Amino acid sequence: MVGDGKQDGAGGGSSPRQPAAASRNPISAVATGLSLGGGTFSIIQSVADPPQTRKKGAYGSFEKNQDLLQELRGAQRERNCPQKVGGVAELEAVPAEAYGGAACPLEPFCGLSAGQMPCAESRHFQVAFGNVTDLATTQSRQKDDSGLVTIKSGVMLGLPSFADQSWEHVREPRSIRSLHDEDERLHFQMALDCCGIDFIHKPGEDADKMMMTFDKDTVPGNLKEVLDRLKKLQQLDHINVARVLQACEDETHIFLIYEAQNGMGLLPLLLNARRKLLSVPQLAKLCQQLSAALAQCHKQQVFHLDWSLFNVMSLSYESLFPVRLFGVGLAGVLCAGSKASNTETSWGVRAPFCFFSPEVCRVMMDKDVSQPYRKLDLSLRGPADLWGLGVVVYMCTTGHPPFGGATETACLRNVLSAKASFAEGYNHIDRLGRDFMESLLQNEPRSRPKADSALCDSWVVQFARSGEEIADVHKVVDRMFEFSKTKPCMRTIGKVLKQSLSIDKLRALEGIFHALDIRGDGEIEPGELGSYFVNRNHELRHLFMVR
Repeated sequence: MVGDGKQDGAGGGSSPRQPAAASRNPISAVATGLSLGGGTFSIIQSVADPPQTRKKGAYGSFEKNQDLLQELRGAQRERNCPQKVGGVAELEAVPAEAYGGAACPLEPFCGLSAGQMPCAESRHFQVAFGNVTDLATTQSRQKDDSGLVTIKSGVMLGLPSFADQSWEHVREPRSIRSLHDEDERLHFQMALDCCGIDFIHKPGEDADKMMMTFDKDTVPGNLKEVLDRLKKLQQLDHINVARVLQACEDETHIFLIYEAQNGMGLLPLLLNARRKLLSVPQLAKLCQQLSAALAQCHKQQVFHLDWSLFNVMSLSYESLFPVRLFGVGLAGVLCAGSKASNTETSWGVRAPFCFFSPEVCRVMMDKDVSQPYRKLDLSLRGPADLWGLGVVVYMCTTGHPPFGGATETACLRNVLSAKASFAEGYNHIDRLGRDFMESLLQNEPRSRPKADSALCDSWVVQFARSGEEIADVHKVVDRMFEFSKTKPCMRTIGKVLKQSLSIDKLRALEGIFHALDIRGDGEIEPGELGSYFVNRNHELRHLFMVR
C-alpha cells in the first residue's frame, strides 16, 4: 500500500456522536454542532450543565452576560489556547450578513437568530471557538452526499497529536545500517520508497518504528469509515500481519505507526536480483502464512486489494520466514488506489496492476471511476485478495507474473482475456500443488477458495512443515512444561521480563511460536498440539490449565 510519499488507527477509534435533540438538552445540541464544525466537542462537554430553569435565550448578549463569559473562559482553558481571553488584541469583527442562511451551531444554546448575532463581534467567542462564520458554515461544507463528515485539511479526527508524541524522524534506520550487501541496501530503500514508509523513533527507545503518512485532502473514506478502520487495524494482532501500533494526526495529515519490518524488500531481492525461486516447502509455507493473515483480516471485513511483492515483508534479511503482510485495510479508506495517488516511480516499481484480479481490472479500466477500491463490491474483495496471493505464489514459482504486457493497460486486458499458464516452471510441483495454485487464479471469483480453506489445503498442510525437526518442537514443549511447574510469583516475573526483551530475543520467541503453531493459522490451541504429540496428551492438557 503506497503512502502519499511520503503520502501514499487508540484515541480515534470511536464513531462520531449522533445529533442530539435541541429541545431536550441544549448543551448536547451545541456540543454536536461544534464536533461537526470545529472539532471542539470536548470543550463544550466540559462546561457544567445549566439549571433546568434556564430557558432558551436567557443569556442574551455574549459580552454582557458574566455567566457565559465564565463558560467561554473555561472552554478556552480546556482547549489550551495560548492566548488569554482578557488580554487579547481586538479581532476583526465578522458581520452578521456573512452567515447568509447558515444555522449557527450555538443558536439552540443562546436563543438568538442569525439576524441578531451579537456573538459575531465578540472577541471572547472568537478566541475560544475560532471564526464564527466558519463555525456556522463548516458543518455543511464538510458533509458528503450521504450526510457523513468528509475528511479535509483542518478536520480533526480526535487522534493523538503527532507533535505531542515525541516521535523523531530517522535519517538512516538502524536496520539499513546493519546491511553490508549493496543489493540488500538497495532493495530496502526501494521498499521504503514504494510503500511510502518513513522510519521514526522516540528518544530513549532502542527500536525504530515505521510510519505511513496520508494527506487528509486525498483520503477517500469519510470520518466514520476512517475511525472505524483505524480502530480495527490497531486491534488486529496476528503474527503474519504487520502490526499498527498507533494512529496520530495533525491539521493536514494522518499518521500510522507500524512495528518495524527490518527485512522489507527481501522477497523482491530474491526473485528479481538473485533469481532465486522458492522451493516446494517454502512455497507451501508462504501460502500457509499469507492465507493465515488473510483469514484473520477477512473475519473482520478488512482486505488488502493493493498487492505487490514489496508488501510481503520479513523480519530480517537473514530469513524470509515468518512473512508479514503489510498495508492491509488501507485501500479505499485511507488510500484511493489510483495511479494519480502514487508517484510514477512507486507505481511502476510496485506494479500493483500485475496483481489485479479480473473484477478489479474492470473497475480500474472504467475511466469514470476515480476511487476504484471503493467501487469494488464487498463480496468481491475477499476473492480479489486470494487472486493477489495466487500471483505472489506464481511469481515465486516461475520468476515472472502470470500476465504481462508492454503497458499497464495491456496487462489489464490480458488479465481479462487470457488464462494463466501452468506449463512452464511447474515440473517440480505435484498435481495437488498445481491444482491448488490454479484455484487461486480462477477467473470466476466464486471459484477461488476462501482464505481459511487455502490455509487448510492438503498440499499446503503436507509441505509447509516438511524439513522441520520435530525434536526442536519437543524441546519447546519441554521448556513450557518446566515453566508451568514454577511458583506463580516466578511465572509472573517471567511474564514481566518478557516485556523488556530485546528485538532479537522477541524474534526468537516468534520462531518458537511458529514451531508450535501446527496448523499455521497464527493461533495455538491445546487440540492441535495434542494431535501432533499423541504420546504427550496428558502433559499438554496439564500445561494449558495453567493460568
